[in-house]
Amino acid sequence: MLRVLMISDVFFPRVNGVSTSIATFRRALAEQGVEVRLIAPRYADEAEEPGIVRIAGRRLPLDPEDRLADARAMHAAARREA
Repeated sequence: MLRVLMISDVFFPRVNGVSTSIATFRRALAEQGVEVRLIAPRYADEAEEPGIVRIAGRRLPLDPEDRLADARAMHAAARREA
């Protein structure tokens, strides 16, 4: 089975083109039997979702929607998921 690890500094509930594209690619790959994992920041209290690993994200000054994900946490999560 083919496995894909996606890493992004933005995902839902933040709605934008990146989030929408990631969701579209994840769905299309899954329909073809590809196991997809995504590492993305946690914004608040998102429910656990299969295939999505949330890491801590800090609020950015003057931007209530985006989060700054810790690079070390992303790297560690990628190593665990790979």
